[in-house]
Amino acid sequence: FDDRMQFQKTIYLLKFMGFDFAGLRFGWYRRGPYTFDLIGIKFKVSDAGNSLTTPEKKWLAQHQKAIQKLMENPKDAELHSSIAYLQKEENLDEKQIIERMQLVKPWFTTQQVKKAIVKIKELAHDEKMSA
Repeated sequence: FDDRMQFQKTIYLLKFMGFDFAGLRFGWYRRGPYTFDLIGIKFKVSDAGNSLTTPEKKWLAQHQKAIQKLMENPKDAELHSSIAYLQKEENLDEKQIIERMQLVKPWFTTQQVKKAIVKIKELAHDEKMSA
């Protein structure tokens, strides 16, 4: 279960960064962004790299460690992908994200959420094609 969840969250985070994964549509689910489009797909995130453009591959190579750190374990994957989803898909500002996370994911502290917001903002501001 944890591997599938981390896979879903990693794909969402890459989609958040602008990578096109054949129009995958994500919605909000218990543990954050989720798509039924990935059900039954049995490949690793690294295998998804086969369909990336050269600039995308270059960007991914330069940012792989940062992304892996955000997605280190299932809880981190849930936290970071949820914040990215709330920011992008629901267009919430920092205060609204903190309030929503306290409501739907109270097991994350306000401090954890604030730190994760900073990390997501840093990643979002580093455009993938600038590499």
